Amino acid sequence: MLLQCLTSQLSPCFPTWLLVCITVLGWATCAHCMTADELAALKQDARYIFYHGLTSYHKYAWPEDELRPLSCAPLTRDRANPAHIEVNDVLGNYSLSVVDSLSTLAILASSPTSDHDNYNALEDFQKYTSLLVDQYGDGSSGPAGQGLRARGFDLDSKVQLFETTIRGLGGLLSAHLFAVGDLPIRGYTPDFQDLGDGREGMPWNITTSAGEPFVYDGQLLRLALDLGKRLLPAFHTPTGIPYPRVNLRSGIPFYENSPLNNDAEHGQCDATQKPKTEREITETCSAGAGSLVLEFSVLSRLTGDDRFEKLAKKAFQAVWERRSTVGLIGSGIDAETGQWVSPYTGIGAGIDSFFEYAFKSHILLSGLEGYGPEFDNDVSSVMFLDIWNASHAAIKRHIYRGPQFQHPHYAQNDMWNGGPRLGWIDSLSAYFPGLLTLAGEVEEATATQLLYTALWTRYGALPERWNTFTGKIDSGLNWWGGRPEFIESNWYLYRATQDPWYLHVGEMAIKDIKRRCWTPCGWGGLQDVQTGELNDRMESFFLGETAKYLFYPWTLPISLIPPLGTSSSMIVRHTFDLTFPTLSNTLPDFSGLQRIEHGILIKSISGLRMALVLDRDEAYGDQSIYRVYALSGLALGRDEGLWFQSSVLSQLNPTDPHLTHMKDVDSIDLILDVPVPELDAHLISFFANPSINLAHLHTMSTPGETLLRALPEVLLSDRPRLAAQLDSLADLNLPNLNLDEVLREAAQGLRDRAAQDVSSINAKIQPGETHFQRYYVAAMLPFGPGAAPLPSVVDKIPDPNTLPIGGLPFKSVLVLDSDLCGPVLPSFIPRNYSVLVVRRGGCSFSEKLANIPSYPPLDDSLKLVLVIGLPSPLPTTTKEEAEADSDPDAVHRPYLHLKQTSPAGVDRRSAIPLVLIHAGDDTWDVLYRTASAVASVVDEEVRVHGPGGLAIKRRYWFACNGIRIANLHVA
Repeated sequence: MLLQCLTSQLSPCFPTWLLVCITVLGWATCAHCMTADELAALKQDARYIFYHGLTSYHKYAWPEDELRPLSCAPLTRDRANPAHIEVNDVLGNYSLSVVDSLSTLAILASSPTSDHDNYNALEDFQKYTSLLVDQYGDGSSGPAGQGLRARGFDLDSKVQLFETTIRGLGGLLSAHLFAVGDLPIRGYTPDFQDLGDGREGMPWNITTSAGEPFVYDGQLLRLALDLGKRLLPAFHTPTGIPYPRVNLRSGIPFYENSPLNNDAEHGQCDATQKPKTEREITETCSAGAGSLVLEFSVLSRLTGDDRFEKLAKKAFQAVWERRSTVGLIGSGIDAETGQWVSPYTGIGAGIDSFFEYAFKSHILLSGLEGYGPEFDNDVSSVMFLDIWNASHAAIKRHIYRGPQFQHPHYAQNDMWNGGPRLGWIDSLSAYFPGLLTLAGEVEEATATQLLYTALWTRYGALPERWNTFTGKIDSGLNWWGGRPEFIESNWYLYRATQDPWYLHVGEMAIKDIKRRCWTPCGWGGLQDVQTGELNDRMESFFLGETAKYLFYPWTLPISLIPPLGTSSSMIVRHTFDLTFPTLSNTLPDFSGLQRIEHGILIKSISGLRMALVLDRDEAYGDQSIYRVYALSGLALGRDEGLWFQSSVLSQLNPTDPHLTHMKDVDSIDLILDVPVPELDAHLISFFANPSINLAHLHTMSTPGETLLRALPEVLLSDRPRLAAQLDSLADLNLPNLNLDEVLREAAQGLRDRAAQDVSSINAKIQPGETHFQRYYVAAMLPFGPGAAPLPSVVDKIPDPNTLPIGGLPFKSVLVLDSDLCGPVLPSFIPRNYSVLVVRRGGCSFSEKLANIPSYPPLDDSLKLVLVIGLPSPLPTTTKEEAEADSDPDAVHRPYLHLKQTSPAGVDRRSAIPLVLIHAGDDTWDVLYRTASAVASVVDEEVRVHGPGGLAIKRRYWFACNGIRIANLHVA
C-alpha cells in the first residue's frame, strides 16, 4: 500500500506540503532481554525472507504478476474462468509483485548492506524500476511510452478497483517518492541534472535492457497517472460510490446502468446498445469504495489533476452518509442504488480499511487546506478526523467486547441496531490494534492485540476466521495467505510502548514463517494452519507489506515473566435469565413481539425469556444497572430498548423482586397535539406516503425539479410558504435520504418561479377538518415543601398515547408571555384554563405559584403549571426520543423551597402541580401552537388560538433486586 513511509519534504518541482506515510526508517539497536547480536540476526532473517521471495519471483515468474512457489512457475490471470475473482481481481498482468515490492526495497536500502548476503537494496530498487520501464514504457505518449509488454497499462484486464489502487497505484507512487527523495532513503541523495531537452533527470548507475544508461525523470509517476486515468470510469455511478471492477483497456462496458454507457450524448455506448459482455454485479464493499483517498489524493497533488482526489473523497462521503442511526456502516453496498446489501458490520473484511483511511487521510491532508483553488476544500482533514472519532465511538459502544467476554475483541454485529450477530473474528481485523495505536488509543490496542497473539502462538499463523464462542477455527476457513496485519500492529505497538515483548512476538512470527512457509522457489501461504499444508501462491503483499514489518522482530521468553508473577483476576460477566411461563390464551414467544423504531414492543410475556447482564452506564452516573441484552434468543444492541405494552402489566406479579414495576418520581412525558395548517398537513402527508422514491432522488440529474413535479398541486398555491417549509425540512437532516441539497434546490426553484409568475397556479386549499401532529416533551417533576402531586385525572388514563389524535384531555391551554414573577394573575385565568405555560427565570418557582390567585377546584380550572427553561433538546415526535431527553445528568428537577400560598400569604388548600421543561424557542413554539389561547400579564389581553390538546403520561421503570433495568420501559 502507498502510505507505509514517513517524509517531511517534497521535490522542488512541487509546492512544499507535508506528506505523512507510515514506514520503518530506523531500527532499534537495543532492547531489554534481547542483545544487539540477537537483533541483528533477526533483522538478517527478515532480510532473507524478503530476498528469497523476490529473487525466486524474478527467476521463475518475471515479468508476470505473482509466483507459484510450489510449482516454481508464474501465476497469471485465469482467462479461462473470469469468475475466478480471487486471482483475476488482483492480477492485472503488469508485474504486480515488483510494483508492490519497490517500497520494501527502498526501506531496506536505508539499512547498511549486510555482510551475510550480496544484495544491495538501493541498486535493486533502481534495477527493478528500470525493468518496469522496459516492460511498460516511460508513461509518455511518444515512442518511449511503448514497452516490451504494453504501452503503460493498456491491458485487457478486468481488475478490482480497490486492489489495483492500493497495490498498483500505491506501489508506483511510493516508489516515485523514494526515487526523487521526497521519501528519504538513508545515504541516497538524488542528483537532478539538466538533460538538455528541457527535462530534468537523475542518472542512475545502472543500464537498461538495451545497454543504455538509465535516467530517472518521473517514469513511475507518469505510469501512475496512466493507471489512475484507466480507473476513472469506475466512478461513473449514480451514487458517487465507484463500481467494484474496471477493465484497464475498455472501461466498464459490463455496467449497463452507468451514465458512461447509457448517455447518448456523452457516453461511450449508444443509448440503445447493450453491453457486449456479461453484466457485472454492482455490489462493492465499504472498504473498497472508501479506501481510495490516500493514493488518489497523492496522485492529484503530484500531478495537479484534482479529479482523483475529488472522486475519492466523494466516494468516501457517499459511504459515510449512509451509516445507520447508531453510527455503524455495513460491509456490502450497491454502487448504483446506494442500498446496503448486508446488515452485518464489524471491523474486518469488507469494512476494515474504511476506518484506516479515515484516520490516515486526516494525517495526510493535515495543513493542506487551501492548497490550490483546484482542490476540493469542503472535505478537510478535520472532517476525516471527526469521522474517525465518530466511527471509533460507535465501534467501542456496539462492536467491542471487553474483558468480561474473556478475550477483548470486536464482534460481528447488526449495523442497524448494534446487536451482536456472529461470534467470529478474521485475520484481516488484526490491523485494528495498529490503527488504534496510531490514533493514540494504546490501552485498547494493547488489550485487543493479545487475542491475535494467542492465536498465532496456538496455530503458528492466524487462521482466516476463528470463533470466539467455540474456541475453534470457524467454518473451515483455516488458511493464512501471508497477511501482514498482525505483524504490522505489533510493530506499531512496539514503536508506541518500546515494550520488548513485541520484539519477541515478531521473533515468533519470523521463526514460524521460516519453518512452515519456505519452499525452494519462494514462500507459500498456509492452506491449513493446523496441518501445515501449503498453497501454491506467494501473494504480492507478502513482499510488499509483510516483509516490511518483519524487520521488527517481536515472543515472550520465560525470562520476561517474573517467577512469582500472577495475572489479575478475570472480569466476570454477571448474567442471568428471567423466564416467564407460557400463559393460557396468550400469544407465545415471538408472535407477542413487534419491532418498533428504537427497539421492541412486548405485547405478551407468555413464554418470554429475558437475558440480563450487570453493567455500568454513564447516563446513570456510572452506577451499576442491569441491561437486557437478549430477548428469547434475539441479541439486542446496547442502545435498543424494550417497551411493555400497558396491557402486559396486568400479567406481572407486583411482588416479584426479580422484576419490580416502579413509578418514576423524577420525570413524566407531556403529549401534545399541535394543530397543523392545511398546507403543512398536505406536505406531511406527501412525505409520509411519497409518490416517488425519495432515497434515490439525490442521484437524479435534476432532483429539485423532480421533487416539485411530484408534489400535490394544492401545495403550489403558496410558493413562498412552501419554499420556507422545504428549507426547514432541509435543516432537519432527514436520516438516510440525502435530501438536504435536493430540498434547498427545490425551494430556490419555487422562489424563482414566484418572482417570474405569481399567478400561474390557481389551485386553492379548501377548508376542512383540523389536522394535528403529535409531539412528546420530557418534563421534570418537582420536589421540596411546595411540591404537589399530579392531578388525579392523570392516573385515570394510564396510557394517553392510545387516545386518538386530537382527543387529548386538556384542551384549555394558556401560554402566558411572562415569567409569572409579578403582578398577580387575573382571577379568570386559573378558573378557565386547565394548563398554564410560563417562562422560567426572574424569581423562584415558589414565588411564581404565589402569584396565582385562589380558585375553586372545578373540572375546568387550573390543573398544571408548565415552566419552560433553557437549554433544551428539540421537541420530538416519538415517546422514546422524549424519554432519552430526560438524561438525569443533563437536566434537574425544580425545587419548591416554600410551602404553597395564595397571593395573600394564606396556605393553599389544594396545591398546584408544577413541572419544568428544559426547553428553548423550538419547544416554546410547539406549546404556543398547542395553546387554545395566549395572554400577556401587562395588557391582560387573551387572544384565542385554534384547538390543541395536552395529556400527561407517567413514566415507569423496572428493577431487579433493587437495581434498575436501564432499557426496559412501559410504552
